[in-house]
Amino acid sequence: MRVHEFEIRADVDHKALLAVSCQTSRFLSDVNFITMRDEDEHTIDAKNLLAILKLSWRAGTRIRLISRGKDEEEALNYVFGFFESYV
Repeated sequence: MRVHEFEIRADVDHKALLAVSCQTSRFLSDVNFITMRDEDEHTIDAKNLLAILKLSWRAGTRIRLISRGKDEEEALNYVFGFFESYV
């Protein structure tokens, strides 16, 4: 299991979230986001586009990225690499 926690500094638009969800689906590993903002905490599957789009990805949201599986390191690096421009 790999874990990385970070805070986004800029709002993430739906088009970008669509791209990361589609690309994350190519990995065998399970990839999950735990989003934390104020008192709210949500756990979502990074491959589940509807779950991702339902949440508000605004500046100040803390994200814990968790990957588990055969290619967990590659999956974590890819997804965090996507969010680096928002950190």
